[in-house]
Amino acid sequence: MKRLATLLVLAVVAGCAPRAAPPVDVTRDAVRERFDSRRASRVERAAGLEAQLVIWRRIGDVGLPGFEARVLLAHPERARIRVASAFGTAADLVLRGDTAIAYVPARRQMVRVDAVGDSLGVPDPARWLVSAMTATWDPPAEAWSSADRQDSVVRVSWSEDGWVRELDIGGSGLPRAARVRPRNGVLIEIRYEGWIGAGGTSWPARGTLAPSDARWSANWRLERHRPIGPPDPSRFQLVPPAATRRVSLSELRSVIDEAMEEFR
Repeated sequence: MKRLATLLVLAVVAGCAPRAAPPVDVTRDAVRERFDSRRASRVERAAGLEAQLVIWRRIGDVGLPGFEARVLLAHPERARIRVASAFGTAADLVLRGDTAIAYVPARRQMVRVDAVGDSLGVPDPARWLVSAMTATWDPPAEAWSSADRQDSVVRVSWSEDGWVRELDIGGSGLPRAARVRPRNGVLIEIRYEGWIGAGGTSWPARGTLAPSDARWSANWRLERHRPIGPPDPSRFQLVPPAATRRVSLSELRSVIDEAMEEFR
């Protein structure tokens, strides 16, 4: 009898307990609303942004030493990256629109490329870099109308100047991956693997950048960052000393790799 009474009490208590609510289906419109709201906050603060990154690279299956980089961004298409060394700056790179200027102080060598998108295989590389680091991708309205749902992710696809772009967005409105690909070319993907909240804004905290053919990859982690307001344009001017020697882009790549190895 006591056992029966105990079972009855348990049954009553279980019936009164709050029931777990079934998961709410996140609609495409809800994801778009959250994405637009969070993106707007990042765009506002990315008018000027200073950040420090740690980056690790791989060439095929070979891992290379990591390095620190100081980054200055001005949305939508200005970026400056200084690769740190034990003695100061190993390499200094400025991207403005489709122009890139890189300088290696220790070698007094520099290169300027005016159509750098053709060399790097990425359209509007400065705009692409700023969008990638701040996750401020801007799909057109018509792309949302044909967006696909894949489990909890909404995939938005569109085309710009012959380049196919894709953006995977989670139910929270935060991007999970972004891709760019020339028609019949090699896709390049950036995956967002962690986020950090600061000042009411969510920023990408770590991720991976790699082409689909796995020739290379780069993992990055955000160490610190701070919005600073629109920076003076002079901060994106790179004027090396008069004795600097100009080299080709391929030469500069090897010089930068050698210089970074020397400073470790």
